Amino acid sequence: MAVGEIFLSAAFQITLEKLASPMLCFRDAEARQITNAAVKLWLSDVEEVADDAEDVLDEVMTEAFRFKQQNPVGNFSSLSRDFHFEIGSKLEKINMRLDEIAKKGDELGLKERSGEKGHNARPPSSSLVDESSVFGREVEKEEILELLVSDEYGGSDVCVIPIVGMGGLGKTTLAQLVYNDEKVTKHFELKMWVCVSDDFDVRRATKSVLDSATGKNFDLMDLDILQSKLRDILKGKRYLLVLDDVWTEKKSDWDRLRLPLRAGATGSKIIVTTRSGRVSSVMGTMPPRHLEGLSDDDCWSLFKQIAFENGNADAHPELVRIGKEILKKCRGLPLAVKTIGGLLYLETEEYEWEMILKSDLWDFEEDENEILPALRLSYNHLPEHLKQCFVFCSVFPKDYNFEKETLVLLWIAEGFVLAKGRKHLEDLGSDYFDELLLRSFFQRSKINSSKFFVMHDLVHDLAQYLAGDLCFRLEEGKSQSISERARHAAVLHNTFKSGVTFEALGTTTNLRTVILLHGNERSETPKAIVLHDLLPSLRCLRVLDLSHIAVEEIPDMVGRLKHLRYLNLSSTRIKMLPPSVCTLYNLQSLILMNCNNLKGLPIDMKKLLNLRHLNLTGCWHLICMPPQIGELTCLRTLHRFFVAKEKGCGIGELKGMTELRATLIIDRLEDVSMVSEGREANLKEQTISS
Repeated sequence: MAVGEIFLSAAFQITLEKLASPMLCFRDAEARQITNAAVKLWLSDVEEVADDAEDVLDEVMTEAFRFKQQNPVGNFSSLSRDFHFEIGSKLEKINMRLDEIAKKGDELGLKERSGEKGHNARPPSSSLVDESSVFGREVEKEEILELLVSDEYGGSDVCVIPIVGMGGLGKTTLAQLVYNDEKVTKHFELKMWVCVSDDFDVRRATKSVLDSATGKNFDLMDLDILQSKLRDILKGKRYLLVLDDVWTEKKSDWDRLRLPLRAGATGSKIIVTTRSGRVSSVMGTMPPRHLEGLSDDDCWSLFKQIAFENGNADAHPELVRIGKEILKKCRGLPLAVKTIGGLLYLETEEYEWEMILKSDLWDFEEDENEILPALRLSYNHLPEHLKQCFVFCSVFPKDYNFEKETLVLLWIAEGFVLAKGRKHLEDLGSDYFDELLLRSFFQRSKINSSKFFVMHDLVHDLAQYLAGDLCFRLEEGKSQSISERARHAAVLHNTFKSGVTFEALGTTTNLRTVILLHGNERSETPKAIVLHDLLPSLRCLRVLDLSHIAVEEIPDMVGRLKHLRYLNLSSTRIKMLPPSVCTLYNLQSLILMNCNNLKGLPIDMKKLLNLRHLNLTGCWHLICMPPQIGELTCLRTLHRFFVAKEKGCGIGELKGMTELRATLIIDRLEDVSMVSEGREANLKEQTISS
């Protein structure tokens, strides 16, 4: 072993030993951070230095892999002296920071805590709670139904019915129950549902109503055009519109929004859900329906359905008493009841229930962020691997609808999904997701409950509080100053001038994530020159999502992002990928959906030995696959394979891809020259179309 290699090995060992010390106190700090700002800051320091150490280790492993690819007979010690010195210098700085963190931890009185008790295995068939089961809202539902189908409350202006109550009471659930009732469906010619949230904009809200009314996605237009179209569609129709989660208290906002809504027929109704009594007085034409907490009996019915297998509590009488005492602390809030029920699901140890009942967190009232004690408690009892997955989701804005499969791939790319036995990372990540769904950290979306998921706004508040500066969003009207602590950034690129937006991202060098969250509108998008200026400063990126932007080429320097695991270029105008993509040796997911102009893939794609997902769905102009793609034996999804007669591009390349799952579409089967070549592909266990 060379001197440089010995030095690096020793330096890494010192770093790992120093990291172990704060990690022993990590659970104590996790439990105290919600009520102690100094502890929360200490935790941020630990996470930051741990990320930096991980980046250095990743850099060494990547460089060693690259060197092995280019020099099969060489060894690690052959790496340059400059590289050894650079890594050693980084480790020395990390070790100094760890010494400071250890000293601060002692000053804060942080203590070592034992590992968390293992959780019961959950049967797959009952891992998800049926969210259509609602308790205790029958009276409120019937009252609102009566108002909706009655012509008594017409008049010259559209009737607005406010539903008012604190967060977590089930205002949205009640509105949905009414919205989906058969009587309502028969009574109204048109139904529309719009989630408004706190970032109110009249043009965007009008567009959302128009999109919901037509089922179409309208391009970016000015307010006058949008309102004219909406007025024409509503004219003479009896409609129901739900405006969910309204925060704006400005009468001028409401006056502008309702202009086209007056065009509807007599009997049209609007339901508004809000936490604010001021909102209801500004918008409502009817007395508000103030939602109260659930009764003790309804709370218990909801809780036992979630906490006990098949909702049967009879087998555990000793837990019933404790459970009912716990529910008194939930103050009738369905969200709190569901969260605690998910926490105690299949937990039969009386001690565990007593620990929840007697937790100090119940004694803290909601702070300015309105974080419910039940949510704090449930978060504290999450396994460590689920905590970082949950906090990461604060990078998305409130009411953002996400897909399970995409989020799991992001978690894997970030290193949050830990290998366990022979189980695939994707399956483990799916288990993580189901666990968070079970515990009510996620819930099914109103838009498409089978495909999309969303976080309740109070749950999002918790994730955002816990993330602190770790996650950052560039949004219209919000600060564009990004903290040096930020690791994950999302850009709502349909609301920004691209140059300003990307300059803000370039001010930090520690970002691991950059995601462009495309809306339903076309927008100004970053040019290649902007990306060319931006990418050099983002050397730590693991996730880069540039989907739905108008770029025609990706800068060659993308190949310098040596940590990159996830690259999404879907729905861009690219014709070719730069050859440097083939030096992204850590790349796991390459998503190229609907790249209609894409003509080919780089010839050296076979070097991406860690690639697990290559999505070519909708790449209709792709001519053939790169040669020897069969060497990518880790691939689990491919979606499309283009057969060609050139050497190394035939169907036989699929033979070694034994990990492929889901549907595989094979194009140009006419280029399979012989039956034996087709048999060689050995795809009998795959789902194939041609």
